[in-house]
This record gives sequence, structure tokens and C-alpha cells, in this order.
Amino acid sequence: MIKRTTFMLLILISNSVFSAVFIANSSLDSVDNNPGNGVCADINGRCSLRAAIQETNALVGADTVILPRFSTYNILFPYGELSITDSLTLRIADPGLPITSIADMPVIDGKNVDRVFHITGAADVTIFGLFITNGNALPLN
Repeated sequence: MIKRTTFMLLILISNSVFSAVFIANSSLDSVDNNPGNGVCADINGRCSLRAAIQETNALVGADTVILPRFSTYNILFPYGELSITDSLTLRIADPGLPITSIADMPVIDGKNVDRVFHITGAADVTIFGLFITNGNALPLN
């Protein structure tokens, strides 16, 4: 008698979405070298605020960008506004530590060139512990 054995192979495919966390380590206004590869890096390998946002826009799901305290990010021409198109939390580093003055907070300065943020299609955007200044709803370009 021949005994037959049947094996069932069960493959589980997960569509779970992992959130990415990027820490800006450059105050330059530079673009991401390869948006969507999961790495925030401009042409010099640094993670600017703009590069981090571009990377999160290219990834699926809610992501986080962390800005160190006492830092300043100038939004410069020709890039203009920071476009956010996906769910994002943009926050100060160490949010559990008290903010004792505005000087503690990261500053995002629009330099009156353009609005600072343009949020479209984003499911949920949270901005916490940042000082945003000099935006201009009527861009100069």
C-alpha cells in the first residue's frame, strides 16, 4: 500500500505599513537624493528637513520627522514651500523635556519667499513644538 502525504503550505502576506522616523541633521535646504528608498539623504548624505519630508511623502503610511532643539531651517528659493502629501508628525526632539523659551524650539523660517507648508492629500499632519515664522501666502516667484 502506498501512503500519500499531502502538505499544505500556508503563506501569510502582510500588508502592514511600517512608519519611518527621520532625524534632520542638516539645516541646509536640500532635496532628497532618492525619495522612496527609505533613507533620508541629500547629495552629501545629510538629512535636511526638506529631504526628510520628501522621503516621508514617498513612503506609505504615517511617518515622523524630528528636529533637534536650538536649530533653524530656512526655506529658500528656488525650492519654496515644504509640500506634505502623506500623514506626518513633525516634532521637536525630546518632546517630554520642557520648552523653557522659544529659543529651545526648532525654527522653520519661510524667509517671506513662500508659505512654509503646503499640505495636500495628507490624512493626518501633526506639528508639535516648532516655531514657524515668515511664511508668505503670496509667493515672490
